Amino acid sequence: MTRTLRGDIYKQRELLDRYERERARHKRRHERITFDCANAKVEGNRIICQRGVILHSLSMDGSMCLVAVLRGRTSHRCRTCRWYSKK
Repeated sequence: MTRTLRGDIYKQRELLDRYERERARHKRRHERITFDCANAKVEGNRIICQRGVILHSLSMDGSMCLVAVLRGRTSHRCRTCRWYSKK
């Protein structure tokens, strides 16, 4: 079976739509989510804070998983951060 670009785009669109729904659900629960912060920076498949705030204490570099952030997960530190700023 050959993969087509059209099929890949459809699958990605479906995945992105699901992530948007999950983000909206988390946003209703928490006013501040990591996805919306201007200080969040993508490095590979991880999210780091440009201000140096440790987002996840169990990771070696304090970063969060990109997929988790796309789904609307947030760090407790983002919710209480004084440098939080909307994009």
